[in-house]
Amino acid sequence: MRRLLPIAAALCLGLAAAVLIAREAQPDISVHQLANIVKANPIDPATGRNIATVGSGVHTTVTVWQVSTDLALHYHREHDEVVYCQSGEGIARLGNETRRMKAGEFIIIPPGVVHGVKAVGKKPMRGLSIFGPLFDGKDRVPVAEGK
Repeated sequence: MRRLLPIAAALCLGLAAAVLIAREAQPDISVHQLANIVKANPIDPATGRNIATVGSGVHTTVTVWQVSTDLALHYHREHDEVVYCQSGEGIARLGNETRRMKAGEFIIIPPGVVHGVKAVGKKPMRGLSIFGPLFDGKDRVPVAEGK
């Protein structure tokens, strides 16, 4: 029994350390206001767009995008993307389809699907993209028009 006591104590300490490390690895919960992010990250007049990374969780990354021109055709090899249009409207290319996208709509885009959007109307398009797994921007593969 005396021999088991040090082993049990070591196991308890190891488990406690693992719990503390796991808690430290968890990202903080954060609350954001879209209007504040838009104001802090205005559309670049030279490109007509802005994409700002808001934050990441354990498995997802959130970006806020604004576009008064277009977001060029591209795809992601390894990432799902959920695109939510908060305001404005545009013409979206999704694979071989083209459709109008309006405020309040969202689209789920699996890996490998070519997509892009051209803003139409007087107001810029604004919204969120949620990527899974974590997204660092490197998995954005450009596609030439007509492909």
